[in-house]
Amino acid sequence: MRGLLFFVPALLGMAGCASTPILVALPDGSQGYSVSCNGTARSISDCMNAAAKFCRGSYKIVTEESRSAGGYIIPNTNIVAPLAQRSLIFTCGR
Repeated sequence: MRGLLFFVPALLGMAGCASTPILVALPDGSQGYSVSCNGTARSISDCMNAAAKFCRGSYKIVTEESRSAGGYIIPNTNIVAPLAQRSLIFTCGR
Protein backbone atom coordinates (compact mmCIF):
# COMPACT_ATOMS: atom_id res chain seq x y z
CA MET A 1 0.00 0.00 0.00
CA ARG A 2 2.82 2.37 0.86
CA GLY A 3 4.32 1.82 -2.61
CA LEU A 4 0.96 2.61 -4.22
CA LEU A 5 0.66 5.85 -2.25
CA PHE A 6 4.02 6.89 -3.68
CA PHE A 7 3.27 5.63 -7.19
CA VAL A 8 0.07 7.62 -7.82
CA PRO A 9 1.54 11.09 -7.06
CA ALA A 10 4.73 10.15 -8.93
CA LEU A 11 2.75 9.10 -12.00
CA LEU A 12 0.71 12.28 -11.89
CA GLY A 13 3.91 14.28 -11.66
CA MET A 14 5.31 12.50 -14.70
CA ALA A 15 2.11 13.06 -16.65
CA GLY A 16 2.94 16.65 -17.48
CA CYS A 17 0.58 18.83 -19.43
CA ALA A 18 0.65 20.67 -22.69
CA SER A 19 3.02 23.60 -22.49
CA THR A 20 2.07 27.13 -23.44
CA PRO A 21 2.67 27.56 -27.18
CA ILE A 22 5.78 29.55 -28.03
CA LEU A 23 6.48 31.53 -31.17
CA VAL A 24 8.88 29.87 -33.64
CA ALA A 25 10.22 30.85 -37.06
CA LEU A 26 9.33 28.42 -39.85
CA PRO A 27 11.72 27.57 -42.71
CA ASP A 28 9.75 29.71 -45.20
CA GLY A 29 10.14 32.78 -42.96
CA SER A 30 6.60 32.73 -41.62
CA GLN A 31 5.74 32.40 -37.94
CA GLY A 32 4.31 29.38 -36.22
CA TYR A 33 3.96 28.02 -32.72
CA SER A 34 5.44 25.07 -30.86
CA VAL A 35 3.79 23.20 -28.02
CA SER A 36 4.99 20.13 -26.12
CA CYS A 37 2.92 17.57 -24.24
CA ASN A 38 5.33 15.22 -22.54
CA GLY A 39 4.53 12.44 -20.12
CA THR A 40 3.22 8.92 -19.94
CA ALA A 41 -0.39 9.95 -19.37
CA ARG A 42 -0.51 12.35 -22.35
CA SER A 43 -0.81 11.86 -26.08
CA ILE A 44 -0.33 13.94 -29.21
CA SER A 45 -4.03 14.79 -29.01
CA ASP A 46 -3.23 16.87 -25.90
CA CYS A 47 -0.93 18.97 -28.09
CA MET A 48 -3.67 19.22 -30.72
CA ASN A 49 -6.18 20.36 -28.10
CA ALA A 50 -3.72 22.99 -26.88
CA ALA A 51 -3.26 24.23 -30.47
CA ALA A 52 -7.03 24.45 -31.03
CA LYS A 53 -7.50 26.34 -27.77
CA PHE A 54 -4.61 28.72 -28.52
CA CYS A 55 -5.86 29.42 -32.06
CA ARG A 56 -9.49 29.57 -30.92
CA GLY A 57 -10.48 27.07 -33.56
CA SER A 58 -8.73 25.97 -36.71
CA TYR A 59 -5.01 25.37 -37.00
CA LYS A 60 -2.66 23.68 -39.46
CA ILE A 61 -0.06 21.15 -38.34
CA VAL A 62 3.39 21.91 -39.73
CA THR A 63 5.09 18.96 -38.03
CA GLU A 64 4.56 16.63 -35.10
CA GLU A 65 7.06 14.48 -33.27
CA SER A 66 6.76 11.70 -30.71
CA ARG A 67 9.64 9.79 -29.21
CA SER A 68 10.53 7.67 -26.25
CA ALA A 69 12.98 9.26 -23.87
CA GLY A 70 13.91 6.21 -21.82
CA GLY A 71 11.98 5.24 -18.74
CA TYR A 72 11.96 4.98 -15.00
CA ILE A 73 11.40 2.16 -12.54
CA ILE A 74 8.49 2.63 -10.19
CA PRO A 75 9.87 2.25 -6.66
CA ASN A 76 9.22 -1.06 -4.88
CA THR A 77 7.96 -2.69 -8.08
CA ASN A 78 9.37 -4.27 -11.21
CA ILE A 79 7.35 -1.94 -13.42
CA VAL A 80 9.21 0.20 -15.93
CA ALA A 81 7.22 3.21 -17.11
CA PRO A 82 8.30 4.82 -20.39
CA LEU A 83 8.91 8.53 -20.64
CA ALA A 84 7.46 10.08 -23.77
CA GLN A 85 8.27 13.39 -25.41
CA ARG A 86 5.84 14.89 -27.92
CA SER A 87 5.78 18.19 -29.75
CA LEU A 88 3.63 19.89 -32.33
CA ILE A 89 4.48 22.85 -34.54
CA PHE A 90 1.43 24.59 -35.98
CA THR A 91 0.04 27.75 -37.50
CA CYS A 92 -3.33 29.26 -36.72
CA GLY A 93 -6.03 29.29 -39.39
CA ARG A 94 -6.36 27.04 -42.39
